[in-house]
Amino acid sequence: MSEIIEELRAHLRRSLSAKRFRHCEGTERASLSLAEKFMEDQHLCALAGLGHDICREYSGVDLKNITGKDHEHPILLHGEAGALVLERDFGIKNASVLKAVRHHISGGPGLDKVGKILFAADYMEDGRTHLSRQERERLFSLDLDDMVLSIALSIRSHLEAEEMPLEPALMQMIEELS
Repeated sequence: MSEIIEELRAHLRRSLSAKRFRHCEGTERASLSLAEKFMEDQHLCALAGLGHDICREYSGVDLKNITGKDHEHPILLHGEAGALVLERDFGIKNASVLKAVRHHISGGPGLDKVGKILFAADYMEDGRTHLSRQERERLFSLDLDDMVLSIALSIRSHLEAEEMPLEPALMQMIEELS
């Protein structure tokens, strides 16, 4: 598994902007920290954390071509595209990793621990400037479901304030965890 992680890291270093690459490594570190806290497989969480934004800088056309789907906001397809690329190009077959990457943007009902850890890690990684140290510590002190619910509610509030559309998966996850 570590060979795949290093192959993926080398690919991301070559293909992503420096800022996006730092975010992916930050999400990997946050995923490892949360995996330790919540006793989840560290290799799976590291792989999901590192690879989650592999397609984040792809064009809308490329995202539509990879997924075969159309979306009003094609950037929201980068999670699904990422799961497909990780499976196709890196041979990753683990269902938890692929589902976590597929749903890391808006979450979704029925996420397992790897999925919840990635959802939280992507939001909380140290490079994110929208969180204060105190808020990051508060979130880290919660159990996993409460952490994910708190993050999902914050995302919903932000989207509503910006008058942006709410993804049904986010709303379903909030309902499931409430």
